[in-house]
This record gives sequence, C-alpha cells and structure tokens, in this order.
Amino acid sequence: MPTPQPASSCFTPARLLPAPPGQRSGYVRCLRAPDDLLGVSEARVRSDARWKWQGLDAGHGTMLSAPQALADLLPGIA
Repeated sequence: MPTPQPASSCFTPARLLPAPPGQRSGYVRCLRAPDDLLGVSEARVRSDARWKWQGLDAGHGTMLSAPQALADLLPGIA
C-alpha cells in the first residue's frame, strides 16, 4: 500500500540550484493528468533546450498505474 504524500509538498516551493554544466534533465508529462497545476512548469521545461520533455499516456500516479511504461521511458530521457 502506498504511503500518503503530505499536502504541504504540493504547496511548498522547491529551491533548486543551477544544474552543473552538462547535466541532463528530463520531464515526464503524464498526459491523463490535469495540466492546470503543472502548466507553468511544463511550459518552462518545453522552452528550455537543456530539458528533454516526454509525454506518457498515463495519469499522475504513473508509478502505480503504469510502472513498466514509466520504467521503459526513463532511460531515454536521463
């Protein structure tokens, strides 16, 4: 059974340091998840050539509903 995620993790801004030169970054967009919460983040990633964007036909809980599809996708964006 999954562990519940604290609600505060959805509302607390993350502080990220600049990525080291040459670091690869990937963003998986779960295409069945609503985009209204993550639209700003997704737009920023899609406009930055340092990020590799990949869509996955699954909901937000992909690691539970489509673990194999997620596992197959990750090596290609890392």
